[in-house]
Amino acid sequence: DEKENNEVYLSYRKNEFNRMNYINKESIKALAENKKVSLMLNSNIISLTSIKSKPVVNFEETEFGSREFDYVIYALGGSTPENFLKMIGIEFNGPEPILKEGYETNINGLFLIGDLSAGQKGGSIIWVFNSANTAMKKICE
Repeated sequence: DEKENNEVYLSYRKNEFNRMNYINKESIKALAENKKVSLMLNSNIISLTSIKSKPVVNFEETEFGSREFDYVIYALGGSTPENFLKMIGIEFNGPEPILKEGYETNINGLFLIGDLSAGQKGGSIIWVFNSANTAMKKICE
């Protein structure tokens, strides 16, 4: 099945996960050991671009370089990091990122979910799950 053969990469700025609960940390470790996910530890994204409607992630580190993906999902902390999002090329309308159907940004294949898509009203755990579900449905179309 096509959905079971996806390549999944996880970029993380530090050399180990330090704010993840034990169960999730062990799950990620097992997925990496079984080559179900590739960990890109000590990686820093400096920008995103698009090539032929696919997002390209540009890393600061030469070992990661620039990589084209089918889709990119950012998981960031509690408040909208407006400067970071603008730096990577996401367009804004005032203080809000401009989002298309399914929470896709102006960068094809890049989705903002959770607090990043909730806007000024703020998010909740239910918002996180619902926006993730909506984005995944759009990705699977």
